[in-house]
Amino acid sequence: MKKVIDFYNYLRTFPIYVLILINKKSEILWEELNYWGNLYGMPVNKKMKLLKNILYCYPEYRNLLEHRFRNLCNCNYSAFVLRILWKKQDSLIIFTKDIGKNLFIQHGIATIIAAKSIGDNCWINQQVTIGYTDNGAAPVIGNRVRISCGAKVLGNIKIEDDVIIGANAVVVKNVEKNQTVVGIPAKPIKHKNYNK
Repeated sequence: MKKVIDFYNYLRTFPIYVLILINKKSEILWEELNYWGNLYGMPVNKKMKLLKNILYCYPEYRNLLEHRFRNLCNCNYSAFVLRILWKKQDSLIIFTKDIGKNLFIQHGIATIIAAKSIGDNCWINQQVTIGYTDNGAAPVIGNRVRISCGAKVLGNIKIEDDVIIGANAVVVKNVEKNQTVVGIPAKPIKHKNYNK
């Protein structure tokens, strides 16, 4: 039975594999897939197998890939095919058009991502809300930002590079580089120096 399920998953992965191969932005899509594979300790040398395993195990990746097809690649047809073959995670909503490379969404349950922009190599956990305030302003998220489970990042603020936002923190003010913020409202607890 396991071989039948595996074969079925290969069958529904193959069209997605081809759509990535023929896409003009395929290099970016493969890089992000490798990034996810490395984080989960999967071998990345066999692209088709890696794609099948990530699509099968991590529905949050399906949401991200559909977003990439629509916004990065401007290919609604590819997004439609992906959605038909692999069900998205319903409780993960991505409204941010401008997302840098290698976004990692861990679990993604009850998560809303609605920033003006998100930089490269960011990490977002479950039950996170990144969004607007009453005046319709959304945050800008820098590079290498980690937003822990349950955190809220709201309003017309800037989260600079190399920031960690602690679990359940509520961030409503700008956060400078290399800081870890926690609490309600969030405040810095330590300053990290990445140049040492």
